[in-house]
Parts: sequence; structure tokens; C-alpha cells
Amino acid sequence: MGQEIHNDRESLRRAGELLGGGGKVRLGGLRASAGAWALAQLQAAGYQAGLVVCPTPERALTLYEDLAEFLGTDRGTENPATPERRRLLYLPAWEQRPYDNRSAAVEHQARRMSALYGLLHRPDEVTVVGSVAAIMQLTAPREALYERYEYLIVGADTEFAELPERLTALGYRRGPRAEDRGEFAVKGGILDVFAPGYDFPLRLEFFDNELESVRFYDPSTQRSIKTSGKLPIEEIYLLPMQEIFFEDEPLRRAMERLSEEQQAGTAGFQYVTDLKNDLKDHQRVPGLEYLLSHFYRNVPTLLDHLGEKAHLAVVEAAQVERQFDVVGERLEIGYERRREAELPASDPRDLFADAAKLREELFARANLLMEETEGAGEGEDDAGRETLVVHSVRSQTWADSLRGAGKSAASGSRGESPLQPLVDQLSQWRGEGRRVIVASHTHSQQERISELLKPYEIPTLRSDVPVGSLSKLAGPQAEPVDGAEPLHLIHSTLSAGFALPDADIVVLTEEEISGTHRKRTRQAAPKLEGMLNSLADLAPDDFIVHGEHGIGRFRGLEHMVMGGHAGDYLVLEYAGGDKLYVPAHRIRAVAKFSGPEGVEARLDKMGGARWKTKRQKVREAVYKLAAELLDIYAAREVNPGFAYPPLDEEYRAFEAAFEFDETPDQERAIGEVLADMLSPRPMDRLVCGDVGFGKTEVAIRAAFEAVHGGKQVAVLVPTTVLVEQHAMSFERRLDPYGVRVSALSRLHSAAEQKDVLADLAAGRIDVIIGTHRLIQRDVAFKDLGLVIIDEEQRFGVKHKERFKKMRRTVDVLTLSATPIPRTMHMAMSGMRDLSIIATPPTDRLSIRTVVSRKNDQTIREAIDTEVARGGQVFYVHNRVKSIEDEANHVRELCPNVRIHVAHGQMEPKQLEKVMLSFLRGEFQVLMCTSIIESGLDIPNANTLIVDRADMFGLSQLYQIRGRVGRGARRAYAYLLLPESGKVTDDAEKRLDVLQEHSDLGAGFRIATYDLELRGGGNLLGDSQSGHIAAVGLELYTEL
Repeated sequence: MGQEIHNDRESLRRAGELLGGGGKVRLGGLRASAGAWALAQLQAAGYQAGLVVCPTPERALTLYEDLAEFLGTDRGTENPATPERRRLLYLPAWEQRPYDNRSAAVEHQARRMSALYGLLHRPDEVTVVGSVAAIMQLTAPREALYERYEYLIVGADTEFAELPERLTALGYRRGPRAEDRGEFAVKGGILDVFAPGYDFPLRLEFFDNELESVRFYDPSTQRSIKTSGKLPIEEIYLLPMQEIFFEDEPLRRAMERLSEEQQAGTAGFQYVTDLKNDLKDHQRVPGLEYLLSHFYRNVPTLLDHLGEKAHLAVVEAAQVERQFDVVGERLEIGYERRREAELPASDPRDLFADAAKLREELFARANLLMEETEGAGEGEDDAGRETLVVHSVRSQTWADSLRGAGKSAASGSRGESPLQPLVDQLSQWRGEGRRVIVASHTHSQQERISELLKPYEIPTLRSDVPVGSLSKLAGPQAEPVDGAEPLHLIHSTLSAGFALPDADIVVLTEEEISGTHRKRTRQAAPKLEGMLNSLADLAPDDFIVHGEHGIGRFRGLEHMVMGGHAGDYLVLEYAGGDKLYVPAHRIRAVAKFSGPEGVEARLDKMGGARWKTKRQKVREAVYKLAAELLDIYAAREVNPGFAYPPLDEEYRAFEAAFEFDETPDQERAIGEVLADMLSPRPMDRLVCGDVGFGKTEVAIRAAFEAVHGGKQVAVLVPTTVLVEQHAMSFERRLDPYGVRVSALSRLHSAAEQKDVLADLAAGRIDVIIGTHRLIQRDVAFKDLGLVIIDEEQRFGVKHKERFKKMRRTVDVLTLSATPIPRTMHMAMSGMRDLSIIATPPTDRLSIRTVVSRKNDQTIREAIDTEVARGGQVFYVHNRVKSIEDEANHVRELCPNVRIHVAHGQMEPKQLEKVMLSFLRGEFQVLMCTSIIESGLDIPNANTLIVDRADMFGLSQLYQIRGRVGRGARRAYAYLLLPESGKVTDDAEKRLDVLQEHSDLGAGFRIATYDLELRGGGNLLGDSQSGHIAAVGLELYTEL
């Protein structure tokens, strides 16, 4: 038995001694992020874990990110130009199964290659964090990987002409632009490439064969990124994107193996023939990585890449053991089904390590087990491991208790502040000489917490450094606590806080103070100018419009030196061959030509009179149209509305309780809406944001301010299902502040509706959410101040006329992901105020969109794959008459999957029951009509199947696709066409647009495309179409 230790730091010191001397340790009591903290402390003491294995990918990613915080490294990217210096790496698991005919996400491929090369070249320097599924996947042999990368030095020569071929051999894809990971493009003497290990794509500039310079550029705008204050990039490593290389011997072996399977009848003859032809042409077909054993004779495990003396750590050993069985079982099922379909399939043991053997090897080599529970206490276990305990406590545990006490205090006779118990606890810790750290994900949240605590006179110290603050205060190199320190407010994405009773550290996260805040990091938003005028939207030979010179043709991008300044220039060609060079930073000076469908643009001559004449005629016509439109909207300008009181402390507390980090665009939209409400002019604002980007919270903030100002709020939504969804969202946020929220739709009985209407007229309801039922004549408000319209385009003409009358007297806020052309044009021309939310969270991934003929294999694999990862599926079959037959057919394909049906002709109560059951995750597949089109927010549903996708409109398909991909997982949308026969040209065009715009935030561009296809709608009319053809839609709108 080991000696019992009561001090947490002493436990870690003892663990470090044992591990350093070749011993084995079980470290218990590591709750919340304390495990990452302990691992960082051990690493500083000399314990370098080469591999840390967690049960699931989600747990592995959380540990990886928390460990980066305590080590003071921005996920290992303190120098993004040199991935070979990274010390902490994440090994992802493929989300799909190996028999799905789908390749892994390119980001996952890139991170896997970074981790493999880290272990191959610097096994004693890196720490790789991964899950059971990640380490079970076999790898290419060491000799196949070791030297397969491109190392380029600025100032040195390389064969520039050969680089495209060499990059293709490494798995990169050539295209007109390098926007996504694994892509490259060649433009004259410039090579753009987005390689593994870099946060941004690289722009390599050559003079003949000499690499003259390397710089980063923004993939959304294609403009170079200034790196002032940073050292220039002097060398780069271009790692491969995949583990399979089309060399002669591996390719010959793969061909022979496929031929054997073909002759044996274990794979479909034609399928293998096509596959062999693709491989012969070096085509990287979807799912190629799962033919690894066809190419290489020996495929090792990840553990084989670790040195014999490498340290291994296992997190939650019992869960890790179970996961080996779970992953193995999924593989066997997928393998059997693929063989039944007569498709080539490697034996699971050729792709993934044998679960039992790898589990045994892992635990035999692991010298550190990390657990949340203390277990049986300190001592030595049956495997000879010394058990030590760190007595950490989840910050969430006592934070919940303090908030409960705060609510009681606030409702008591003394009317204390709900923050008082928390403030008392913070003061007590400081008095005991503890260092108290509050981690906020954004600077704005830091500011809010500081403002909330200011009245209580608790000294605070803010650190605005985005990386390393937590490491300096609680990491291995932290300075000792010096008396009663101020409360440390830092910028950190730590997943959860913890406290050490036997040490002097307390770490809190903002969600543990506010009670609802969840971790949500974000990625940079494409700026509005990038959305509307991005280089990424231009392709060579596109027609463009320059305000001064007219219609020309875009010929590409060139890097040039003009006036002593180097920069990127757009090359525009006009009639007669004249060329105009426009600096990339002035891209707003040009616009892509968008005219009525079927109209061919005609090039203008630089300096010619024809363009000036055309522009003047169009301007006169626009002035006339604008005068007509102004009459419609003049009333709301001259009739004074209600000006709400300034924002106060209660609003600030409500704001701080938001469960996510506001994105910059969301903050801007909220600010613009509130500014409208504080002014006497009636608000008429359109908030356009992609699905899941946070429009609802903008509406909730506006609703809170309206109720706070003594007004009632009406929220109009197009469907009964969305009524219930919004009612839950609004009530969850507003109920703690005494705001009464009710719903009104056909799902409620006549008696329920009567009671709601009475309460609404009496002013006992603050926020009412309903369908068009809200604008019927029997609905009366005591004092209506704000109308929120969600997806206005889904309402009928008569409803919109009622909305138009509302705009004269009350504030109107419209939310939409794909605004109708009329709304789009009015917003773009300034007739309505426009706010755009274009910033997705970092953990949000774009939706993989697949268009294919309908077949049972695709349906079964799509459903089984999603269910296997614990998710849910929307299956849209938009014909009520045959929906039950379709559901029964899918039940035969997937007998172990629970499937329920929902459509608009069901009894209201039954429909509500099915939808709420799906929301709670009680069954896996919802077979439904297009009633799911708007607003449903089910983050666990990440696969969508649309039957007869050719029968849907563009905006409708986009809205339906938006029902998935609302969480951190990759989502998949399968748009199924009839098994045979030709679809219409219009349908093909719609599906092409949807596939092309699968990136995050594409809703605004799709709406613009819709506007381009359909012209200006009723707003413009036939009389204006000739003017649009003359100058293009964007310049017409600008005029």
C-alpha cells in the first residue's frame, strides 16, 4: 500500500516522481478541467505523454483544447508558419464508417496527417490526444509516409513547373482558387495552397524557380493578410492530405487485390471495373482511404509509430475499454452490409486494429490512468499502479448552489441582489488567500462580468491577451499567490472550471457565473463586402461592372509592383482589348454583372460615351421609381413612434445570461435593433442571417427591451411547429425575469385560445407567439409595441398587407435566412434597414450536400451512419398520400431504427406529440413533409434525406437543409432524384446552386441569386428589366 497524501500538489509531485522512475500511476479525483491542469503540471515536471487516449472524440477534443489553455499554447499554433514546431496535436476519428463510400472531412484528414507526421519526426517532443476510434484506425507504413512532404525555403530554387504534379500526388486538389483545406491553384508565377498545419492558406510567389516570398491570405476574399510585427515566413512544410500515394508498387498491389475480389464474386463486377479505371487515372475516389490495405502489405497501428519508451495516458479507463467493443461492433455490421450489396470491402481487420489486442497493448503500455472518481482511495491497485488522488471539485456544483441561494435572496423580503451569495463566496476565497480566475470566451463577456461586479467593489484585473493568460495564472509556471489578489478576468475557452480545496486555485468559467453560458467559439466572419463582392465569387471570364468604365470581363488576379508598392490587382478587360488594373483592396469599385435571365452582357469601351449615356438613363428611371416607393414608406418617417427608455442594469444582467458568445455580427445586429427602438421613429429592420446563426436571440433581446418599456410583443411565425419551438426558446430566456410568454395556434383548443385572447387584451401576456392567427380580427392587444416576423416570405399576400399597415404605428423586426426578392431589394436599396449576421461559430461545420439518384443503399447507409454516432435523421417525403408507405419501406431497410411520421394533416395534438418526442430524442428518424422547413432547432439531427428534391424551390430546399448542421458535428444532406428519367433544367440549376453554396453563411448569397434569377419581383416590374440588363443588377440597386 502506498502512503496516503492529503495535499493536491503533493499528490502531483509524487505522481511525477513515480512516472519519472518508470512507475505506473492511477490519478483520481480529476473533475471538469482538472485533468488537463494535472497533465500540464506533470508535463512541466518531465512527464511527456506521447499519446493521451480518451473514450470518445468529443471528450478527446475537450481535453485537447483545455490542455492547450493550461500549457499556454494556441492549440499549438503560436507560430502558424511552422507546423513542425507544434507540440500539442489532435488526432480526429472519422465521423463516417469505412463502408459508406464517403471520404472523411478534409479538416479531419489534415489534422490526422499533422498528428502522424508529428509522431514520425518528433516522437519525443509531441503530445497527441485522440479517442479510441481514432487510434483503432490503422495507418500507412512508416516507410511510405516518412519522406512524403514538400519542404520549401524562401530564396531557394525548386522546380516550379513540377510542383502542381507533386502536390496532386500528395492528395491536393487543383482548382481555380484555393479556398478549402487541401486545395491549390496556380496563377502565373503564384501558387496558392491550403496545407495541413496552417490556420490560413499560403500564397507562394516565384520568380522562375526561385521562391521569392510566402504570405498568408484570407480564403474568403483571396486577399493577402498583413502580418505586421511578425517575422517573415522563411520555410514551409506541405504535408500530404492522405496516406495513400499512387506509386507503382502500391497501385499494382491494389489493382491485383481488387481483381481477386472481382473474380471471387465478393464485389460487383462493374463497380470494381469503374473503380480500377479511376485508380489507374490516379483519381482519388470518395472513401479511398478505406482501401489502405489494398495498397500496402503491412498497415501498422498508431501505437507502432510511438517509440518503445514513449509515455501513454488513458482517460477514464472503464469507458475506454467499453468503446473498443462499441467501435468493433459497428465495423462488423458495416462490413456485412457492404458485402451483401456486392461492393468491394476490406476486412475490418485490414482497416482497424483488432479491438481486443489493441486494448490489451494500450493498457499494458499505459503508465498513467486519469479518472474523475477517487476510486477506493490511495494505495496500489492489482496492476501495480500507485493510486493518488487530487481532490478537485467541479465549479459547476457549488455555482448551482450559489445561484439557487441568489434566487431565494432576490425573492425574499429583503430583496437582495441575486448575485450577493456569489459575491460573498468570491470575497471569502480572496480573504483565504486563494487565486480566483474567471475565464471568459470573449472580451465583451469579460466587460460584462466586470460591470456586474463593479457595484460590489470587488477589485478585478483584466487580461486581454487571447493566449497564455490561464497558463500564467494556473499553469505549471504560475507565480505563487501573493496575498489577497484581485479577481483575475481572463480570455480563455476553458470548457469548465474547478477548485482545489487543498491548493490555492479556483478557476471559474463565465457559464458557471451566469448559469446558462455554454462554450461557443467562433470563426472570422466574411465581411459584408466579402459576401457581396468577394474575389471568391469571381471566376475568370465573368462579366463585371465598374462604376466609371462600364461592363468588362474579369481576367484574373495578378501580384504587381506599382508606384513602389506591391499588391494584388484585379485585371479587367474591355472592348478593344483595353485593360484596367484595380487594387484588390478596392474590390467594392466593381460588381459581378447580374442581369435578367438569358440576357447576354455586352462589353463597353474604356472612355467611351455609350456607358455614360446608359448610366444616366438608368439613373433617371431609378429616381422615378424611388419617388413612388418613398410615398409608401413616408408615413413611418413622419409619424412619431414610441422611444424606449435607455438600457439599464436589469437589461445588462439579462444580456449576460445569454447561453452563447455573441458573434461580432450578432452584437452589431442587436445594437442596431436596440438603437432603432430607442429612437422615436418606428423601426422597420430586416435581420438576415443563415440558419442557426443567432437571429432568435436578436429577437429575444428586442422583446425583453419592449416588455421592459411597458409594451407587448407579437411574434409571427409561419407554422404551428415553429410556434411551439419559439415559445420554448422565448420562455426559457424570459421566464426568469418575470416575462409571461404564451402561444396561439391551431394546436391549442378553442377554450385555450379564448383564455389567451382574454389575457392578451387585459395585458396579462407580455409576449405572444403565433401563426397568422395573431392578425385575425378577434385578436386585441392592450398596448402592442413590437411585432417580430419570422420568415416573412412564407406568409400570403393578405397577411403581408396587414404587416404593411402595422409598420406605420409599431416597431417591426423581420428575421430571414433567405429573404424574398422584394424584401432583399428594399433592404439593399436602403428602403428598409438591414442587419446581416454572417459569423458562424468555429465548431460549426458546413453541410456536406450530396445529389444522387434514389437507391436503397444510399438511404440505408445514410441512416445507419447517423444513428451509429448517436444522431437523428430528417427524411422529407412531401406527399401525404404515400408517406406511410415510404416509412414502412425505410423500416424494412433499417429494422433496428425507430421511425415516426409527421405531416400537416395530422390531428394537432398528435403532431405536437410526435415533434416533441423527436425533440427529446425518443426516436431516430422523422419521416415528414416540408412542415420542418422553418425554425426547428434540433442539434442532434445531423442527417437530412429529401425525396424528390427536384420538386422543391431553391429557398425551400435551403431552408430544409438548414434543419441539420446546427451543432458541432458534420451534417449531411442527401438530395434524392427519381431513380430514372430526366429532371427539368430549372431543377438542375437549383440543385447546382445549392451544392455550390454549401458553405456557412450562404443564405444571403442564395437570396441574391434568387433575386438574380427572378429579377426584381413586384418591386421593380417589367418596366425596369431593360435598365437592369443595361447596367447589371448590383449597380442598378446602388443607383
